[in-house]
Amino acid sequence: MNKYGHFIKFERIRQNIKQVQLSDGICTPSYLSKIESNSIVPSEEILSMLVNKLKLNISPFDMPESEFISNLQKKHKEAILFKDREKTSLLLHKLNQKTYIFSDIQSFYDYQLILLRLNLITTNIQNPPKELIRALSEFKMHFNNYQRFIFYINLGFLKFFENEIMSSLENFEKALLILPNIKCEDWEIADMEYALGLVLLMSQRYVSSIEYTKRSITFFEKHLYYARSIEAYIVLSVAYKYSQKYDEASEILKIAQNIAHRTNHTENLLQLHYNIGAIDSLQGNLKSAIFNFKACITLINEYS
Repeated sequence: MNKYGHFIKFERIRQNIKQVQLSDGICTPSYLSKIESNSIVPSEEILSMLVNKLKLNISPFDMPESEFISNLQKKHKEAILFKDREKTSLLLHKLNQKTYIFSDIQSFYDYQLILLRLNLITTNIQNPPKELIRALSEFKMHFNNYQRFIFYINLGFLKFFENEIMSSLENFEKALLILPNIKCEDWEIADMEYALGLVLLMSQRYVSSIEYTKRSITFFEKHLYYARSIEAYIVLSVAYKYSQKYDEASEILKIAQNIAHRTNHTENLLQLHYNIGAIDSLQGNLKSAIFNFKACITLINEYS
């Protein structure tokens, strides 16, 4: 069996190289096409020339392929639920130092989809991994339902970061339609519900935003994922604020603030103080509003 076809094709598309360019001096474009479609097994010489032209450093697995993917899936879950960007950056840096050839094409797709989400967690939003998205988009017709679900979730987050809110919502809704047809873990559903709550908020669909965000909070709080709980509470409070339910918004923010202080998750404190100050201003609680806005200024000075 040719285990190199999908790998060569994926890398060629990711690097935006045409078949005629990659095959030049190595083989005919039609021969390369047969390699990429897994119709033939290339000789070691041709494979080596293709890999060298793609400037890839192939690394062997130090464990069985299935075990490698299983371990990476666990780290992927941790990256999403704990939002430790420094740890995630180190993981992504380590993975980017190597290039793996998977004999199982489904494991190959799983690996690339995980890489995309890790990139979205750690990469500056002004420089998203467009080359990886381009390659995955070419292969999505071959994904199973679960992989399509993950792909649309990732694309939804990317479009949100790019401020393309309607496109973001469309992709999350595509993922939602696939959900009844796949076996999904509760944390993945909560992650999607949070995303839907956030994008629906930006779409001014506040009732739906509140509904989905509350669902995500139920899971995050039950399993003590404090960072995710806090960010979901912030989304919920803003949806309440825009719905002119100021008391509910204020109560939600204070719950989130207590969690942040109690668990030392201080990265959201600036947002919390600002939003509490904004609600206080709307309710005429000027003393409290001034206190919270001053707290924002103090935190900005500390971080600058």
